[in-house]
Amino acid sequence: METNEVVTPGQQEVQEPTKREVKAEVNKAKARVRKAKPAEPFKTGESGVLSKEQRRHVKVVVDEADPLFNPKVRDPEDMSSTLAQLGWLSTNPLAVLSDGRIVSGRTKWLSLEKAEKRVDHEIAVPYIVVDMDEEVGADATDALDIRVQKLNPMIIAEKVFRSLSRGKTEKEIFDLTGINPEQQHGYLLLLDEDKCPTEVQKMLRGGLISFAAALELARQADKLSKSEVRAAAEQLARAAAGGVRATTGAVKRAAGDSDGPATLKQKKQFLLDLQSDILNGKHGEAATWAAIVALELGLGTRTIESTRAALKKIAKGETVRVDFKQYQDGSKK
Repeated sequence: METNEVVTPGQQEVQEPTKREVKAEVNKAKARVRKAKPAEPFKTGESGVLSKEQRRHVKVVVDEADPLFNPKVRDPEDMSSTLAQLGWLSTNPLAVLSDGRIVSGRTKWLSLEKAEKRVDHEIAVPYIVVDMDEEVGADATDALDIRVQKLNPMIIAEKVFRSLSRGKTEKEIFDLTGINPEQQHGYLLLLDEDKCPTEVQKMLRGGLISFAAALELARQADKLSKSEVRAAAEQLARAAAGGVRATTGAVKRAAGDSDGPATLKQKKQFLLDLQSDILNGKHGEAATWAAIVALELGLGTRTIESTRAALKKIAKGETVRVDFKQYQDGSKK
């Protein structure tokens, strides 16, 4: 027996949604989530000068768990003087990720506020947004800090010299680099080949000898010949290679300090002094010439046979010939 059911509007049969309809709903849901999530403040690849609004989104990473954390932020170098004088150069822009975290330029960013107070106006900050793996970014930063920014002393010396040549004062160089005037004078000594021979400069460039050791040698150079400076530097380089720290005392011992045996240069100068200042006393002149002849033997400019013959002449009151010019010219050899 058939029955005819009447279906009212409230009792309409519910049909299963199709796959297309399900996918459409999922896409709508994703769109709602994206709309609710705050948009990242920067877009990868963009560059220019930071606006005031963009500055609010720049972040220095302080969370040590973040791969982009850099220990330098604990005690950052003050670059406010450099920024105040030169500004933020467009050749070295602030590099950030799209979320605003700094990849490169954190030290200058941390000094920016202080620099702007110095100049009493906003300093333009060039920026670029990079797409970089965080681990790769951390590795690149470490390499830059450890290798590139640890300049060898000879490069620093050349930079100091070039700055002075451009008319910068010692005070201005100090403000720009943090190298005080006394240190600047030390670096300039390294450029004087009479104080720091070419071979020692090469050791400095190669990291075989420290700045402190080379500087102490340069200060001792007035008492040493170039060959003695080179020999002392080589001795210090060998010691450094063995893990021995080059203290001031060690440098003086290597160079031959005033309490130790006379250096080659000191012997030559003493010989010249004797020539110009004959000893007093009854036998002063004879003693002076005997000392000069003995010094020549020690310097290797007179043979034993010649020395013996010269001493016999002195004992008899006879004249002895000495070429003093070779010791004046030889003082720089």
